[in-house]
Amino acid sequence: MAVTIEKVNDNYIMVSFNYSYDNVLAIKKIEGSRWNEKKKAWIVPNTNKAIYAISVAFCEEDIIFDSSIDLFDL
Repeated sequence: MAVTIEKVNDNYIMVSFNYSYDNVLAIKKIEGSRWNEKKKAWIVPNTNKAIYAISVAFCEEDIIFDSSIDLFDL
């Protein structure tokens, strides 16, 4: 399964992926990330720094970005 990134609101994005120990370690290294038990996904600040960090951390995975996420400033 790919890594899916969706916009929650202007301040946060939601990152979801199949569980693996390595994926969890990678997402935990991103500043401000936290697990949302209800959504079964990671919530991350909607910043260029965080989006870039996700792109680097999951560069070996297919990453699907929600069309509402602005990637042009990266």
